[in-house]
Amino acid sequence: MIKSLRNKAKALWVGAFGSSDGIRYHPSSYADPHGRVFFHQGRLYRGVSAAGVAPVVRLLESGVIAELVQQRLLVPTQRAMLKVEGYPLVLEHEMVPHVSYPYEWSSEMMRAAALHTLALLEALAKHGLTLKDAHGWNVVFEGCRPIFVDLGSIIEATPGGPWLAEREFQECLLHPLAMMGAGHDRIARALLRDFDEGISLQLCASIVGLGIPQRPAEAEPFAWYRQLISRYDFRSGVTRWSGYYKDAFPALTPDPAWTAKHHALQQLLQQHRPSSVLDIGSNRGWYALLAAAGGARVVAFDNDAACINELFADAVARGLDVQPLVMSCLNPSPRLGLGDGVMESASERLTCELVLALALVHHMVFKMYLNFEQIAAGLAAYAEKTLIVEFPPRDDVHVCQWITDGHAWYTVENFTAALRRHFPRISTVASDPAPRVLLVCER
Repeated sequence: MIKSLRNKAKALWVGAFGSSDGIRYHPSSYADPHGRVFFHQGRLYRGVSAAGVAPVVRLLESGVIAELVQQRLLVPTQRAMLKVEGYPLVLEHEMVPHVSYPYEWSSEMMRAAALHTLALLEALAKHGLTLKDAHGWNVVFEGCRPIFVDLGSIIEATPGGPWLAEREFQECLLHPLAMMGAGHDRIARALLRDFDEGISLQLCASIVGLGIPQRPAEAEPFAWYRQLISRYDFRSGVTRWSGYYKDAFPALTPDPAWTAKHHALQQLLQQHRPSSVLDIGSNRGWYALLAAAGGARVVAFDNDAACINELFADAVARGLDVQPLVMSCLNPSPRLGLGDGVMESASERLTCELVLALALVHHMVFKMYLNFEQIAAGLAAYAEKTLIVEFPPRDDVHVCQWITDGHAWYTVENFTAALRRHFPRISTVASDPAPRVLLVCER
C-alpha cells in the first residue's frame, strides 16, 4: 500500500513537469515552500514557485547572485530556458560532482564550512540580506573548497533585528566544532548523523561535559564567531595510522625514494587517465594526491580523522582537487530517510571512474572478518570503470602472522574469481613490498 502511494506521488510530480523523461527530485529537496531542486537530462535545476519568484528575480537583476558567485560564495546559478508547469521561474545550478554530508567531514572541513557560512552572511549583510538557514547541509565541497548551494535560504534581513539563524548556526556548526576541538570528533559526527537538527548546548554539556562560550549581546556576531572558530586546535596527536609514513612524505613526482608500487600506480593512472578517482582507506592520501596532481578529481576516505585532516591541509596547500572524508570502508554512510530516503548512500554519491583500494584487503579479511565476495561487491559498487586493488598473499609479512587454518580460501585465485563477477578483465601488476600484487579490474 505504502509503495503504491509513493509511486502515485511520483507520477503526480512527473505530471506536474509535463514529462517523464529523466526528471527527478533531488532527494534532499522537499521542505522549501518556494521551490524544488530536480535533475533533468543530467543537469541540475531549481523550480521556483510563484511565491518565491519576486525575491529571486531581485537577486538576479541586482547582481547579488553574480557577485556571490564571483566571490565563490554561492554555487554558479543562472536562468534556465526550461519551462516547467507550476514553476514560473527555473534556475540552473552548476552540478557539484561528489556531495558529502557534515557527518563525513573532518574537523578542518567543518571549520572551513562554518567560516564560509560566516563569509556569505557578511557579504549578504552589505545588501540588507541574510540566511534563514545556516546549517551545514546547505554547504557542499568541491575538492577542499566549500560552497553554499541553497539559493532559497537568502532572504531580506530585518534592520536592527536579531540574527534569526544564529541558533541553527550554533547547533549545526559551532557546537560540533567545539566538540571536535575537545577531542570528541567521533561523537560529534555520530550526533550529526542521528540528530539532523544539530547538537544543542544541553547535549554538549550532558554527553561530554563541554561548556561553550556564549556570544555577548554587544558583540558583532560574525566577527565574534570567526575569532572563536579560528582558535580551535584540532591537532589530536599520534593516532594508530597517522604515523604510517615514518620517513618524509614521498614527493609527487618520480623520485629515487619511490617504490615499485609508487611507480606502478603512477603508470596505471597515466594509462587510464580517469577524470575521477576514489581512494578507499586512503590513510594520509599520498595516492589521492598523486591522482589529483595528474588532473583527476579525487575523493578519499578513511576512518582515521587525524589522517584526513592532514590530507585536507596537504590538498589545500598544494591546490589539488581532493575531497577527503572521514568514513569507514566497513561501515560507509548508508541511505537515510523515510521511503526512498533523503540522504543518499556513500556508494551512490561517491562513484568514480577509477577506484583505489590499496593495503586494505588483508585488513578487511582478518580484522573486519569479511569474505572475498563481500569485499569484491563492496568495492565494485564505487567503480564506474576500473578498480585497482592490492592483494597481499599468504606469505606477506602481515598476512603470515594473521592467517589460520580456517583461511584456506585466502588465495589470489579465489579473490580474482570473486572480482571477476563484477569485472570481466583483470590483469596483475607487481606491488611493494613483494610478494604483493595489484589487480587491475576493468568493466
